[in-house]
Amino acid sequence: MINIKPVGGYLPLELDKVIDRQMAVEVKKTLEDFRTATKTWRNQPLFEVEKGKFRAVVFTRDEIFGYVDLGTKPHEIRPKYASALRFNSMFQPKTVPNRLKAGKGASSPPVVFAQVVRHPGNEPRNISILIGKRSQRRFVKALDSAIIRERNLRR
Repeated sequence: MINIKPVGGYLPLELDKVIDRQMAVEVKKTLEDFRTATKTWRNQPLFEVEKGKFRAVVFTRDEIFGYVDLGTKPHEIRPKYASALRFNSMFQPKTVPNRLKAGKGASSPPVVFAQVVRHPGNEPRNISILIGKRSQRRFVKALDSAIIRERNLRR
């Protein structure tokens, strides 16, 4: 999320427009970052944008994204619609903590059957934090450049 607070409560009208333009550009780039981070996922999260005056939030309500992004605690998995769980025992995740690029991941035999699985949980991937920091840096840099350009045009 990016918030801008004017110092002294006043922003010249031209600066208002510069900020709005840069904010729109940054929102597109941030959405691209989230889509890139989840590109290889079977379940594609829907990312939404909430805009306000000098404010933009990119978010998702996708439950699975939340599990990956924030991590999970150890938990039990039980079958819902069958008498046993069936899964490949060899597994490589598509994501790793503190990296934005999603890989292919892998799942391979041997196949295992179980009544209950005690899942160890997964480490948070911190996708939102990483993208937020990247977005903030990019936005500040672009806004600085845009303000300097705008100033030079007015001289």
